[in-house]
Amino acid sequence: MWEKYYPYIIATIISLVAIICLVCDMKIKDDIDSILNAVISFASILIGFIGALFALIFSLNENPIVKYVLCNEHYSKLMKQYFKVSINSGFIAILFTVLLFFRNTIGSFNISGFDFLGIIFGIKIIWIYCVTFFSLSSYRLIYLVLKISFVSSGIDAEKERMESRVDDEEINKMDEEIAIDDEEHS
Repeated sequence: MWEKYYPYIIATIISLVAIICLVCDMKIKDDIDSILNAVISFASILIGFIGALFALIFSLNENPIVKYVLCNEHYSKLMKQYFKVSINSGFIAILFTVLLFFRNTIGSFNISGFDFLGIIFGIKIIWIYCVTFFSLSSYRLIYLVLKISFVSSGIDAEKERMESRVDDEEINKMDEEIAIDDEEHS
């Protein structure tokens, strides 16, 4: 249950803390545009990595664990949802990051006393939520795919170990037979 909802819960908590910080007029002293550029780079790289994970899952389709996950309706639906949520939240985070590049322009609008600074405040909160949610949902997805990969690798390693043990046993048996044959011929 926690695994399914923790990106939502933690992103909400961090957004609430951000609201308190913004209302208390706490300002970031660093270059905001550099932070926004870094977020776009981070999100773009992570979206690409998630695409590669998607390809990895299908390349492991002969693996018994992956077969089980893909054939089981519940797990297949859950993985599909995790992939979609991660990718979609990444694009939404990029969209709000681009909107924040125009914060000064949007904040300077003055149409019939409409508060565009309130819109910027809302965009900042949504941006914080989206970036946090994207990061956490991507982490969840990467963690699960790696867990599936390593569990299946563990199964393959165990199978290989058992096969090599059988081979060792057969080799020992053959050595014994050769030794008996050598004794008979001597």
